[in-house]
Amino acid sequence: MYIVFVDGGTAWYPSRLEEYLNLWFADHEKARKARDEEGGYLLPYKKHFFVCPPGAIRSIGLDPEDPDWERVGWDCARPRDEDLSAALREAGQVRGGAVAIELDPVGILR
Repeated sequence: MYIVFVDGGTAWYPSRLEEYLNLWFADHEKARKARDEEGGYLLPYKKHFFVCPPGAIRSIGLDPEDPDWERVGWDCARPRDEDLSAALREAGQVRGGAVAIELDPVGILR
């Protein structure tokens, strides 16, 4: 399996998220493991990944209790359901949070 990293942009990390203690990773698998062990929400930032707390999700205009988070696996870098991930981005945009982006931060070629 080859993993191709694509720039995920900065829309998931507006400057107001700097006040939160986020866990940062260069490797998605390590980020995913940390998210699975510690909880939180895994989001892309350029060619990196971060896991943030519920308060950070609220600050970008999203509801951390939205059941769609479970359906995407709390992971918008490699969501289980791309359509729901897009819906979360759009909800953030409607509520004045993160701007919608064309997000395909990590493409997997087989």
